[in-house]
Amino acid sequence: MALGQDGSYSGEKEYNLTGGVITGGYETANVAGGTGRAGGALNVGNTNAVVNFYSGNIAGNRAATYGGGVGISAGRFNLYGGSIVGNTQYWTDGAAGGVAVLGGTFNMYGGSVSG
Repeated sequence: MALGQDGSYSGEKEYNLTGGVITGGYETANVAGGTGRAGGALNVGNTNAVVNFYSGNIAGNRAATYGGGVGISAGRFNLYGGSIVGNTQYWTDGAAGGVAVLGGTFNMYGGSVSG
């Protein structure tokens, strides 16, 4: 899911995610305003975007460079609950598999991140 400036979800600025599983994602490449090849499940790249993740699971996603689960280049990602687990990146040595923050803000109030 791309939350960038490419016109997708343009009428909204805040996203509340509750329940369910986001799995099998493979990078969100070349999102205008976002970072290409980052965020296998979610790519937050709009300065006005706020993503609130309350429950559920982001698992088994991958990205070429950063943030197999979530890539953040602008805006804000708030983790209140749920889990981000078992996500990978395969191209850049030492880059984050779970959550990569290249810009913007990541707030972790609860939940878990691993892999």
